[in-house]
Amino acid sequence: MFYYFFAEMLSNIKDHSKFNNAYILAKKQEDNIIDLSFLDDGITLPFTLQQHKEDN
Repeated sequence: MFYYFFAEMLSNIKDHSKFNNAYILAKKQEDNIIDLSFLDDGITLPFTLQQHKEDN
């Protein structure tokens, strides 16, 4: 399950965001929970939806 989630997040960034830079941040919490953050400097979902709306 974790592999699928991780691969899907990376694929979405690569395939849709038109990024120049991307980052994955991981932080282990005291209770053995890992916080993951996926960041990129590409286009956002709201921007993409607005562009689609304007094109139609």
